[in-house]
Amino acid sequence: MKHLAPISFTSIYPRLAATDKQQVIQSLAWVIGRDEYFTKHADDDLDCAKLFTLFTKAEDQQSSSMGNGAAVLHFTTPQVNAQFTGLARLTTRIDWAADDDVFVDLIGIVISPYKTIKSADEIDRDTGIHLQRLSRITRILLDINYTTELRYAENVEQMRAILNPDDLKHRAA
Repeated sequence: MKHLAPISFTSIYPRLAATDKQQVIQSLAWVIGRDEYFTKHADDDLDCAKLFTLFTKAEDQQSSSMGNGAAVLHFTTPQVNAQFTGLARLTTRIDWAADDDVFVDLIGIVISPYKTIKSADEIDRDTGIHLQRLSRITRILLDINYTTELRYAENVEQMRAILNPDDLKHRAA
């Protein structure tokens, strides 16, 4: 088996407050839309409202819930020029209609660039990078050891220490 390359989280939001799934998506759109790294790599017109629309459209196409109290919201867009990988921990568990009936309190975020005009090789590369990031975050959030530690971490620094890329030993299937 081959080791997955490490992944570093661009931003971590340790105390996202919301009472339902729609409010979680709105809050994420708001904090990401104001995130310094994200705004530096996004088109000026990709505002919080458009982020909310993109997250909602992606969620309508396929539920982001994956079990173990976690979900991963993700999409590709031509309006960013760099990968954005985030993690949010909710202050309250939210019913996300998960197959295992466990309410969600950890949410991974993957936003990847997508060029509208490109060759087949570029499409394959961009899609592959997005799917690799999605797979890595999914493996982390399905790992009970990581999720337990993330739930008890007191701040961003502790969460980053748990997610230190040097410590991630997840393997590709």
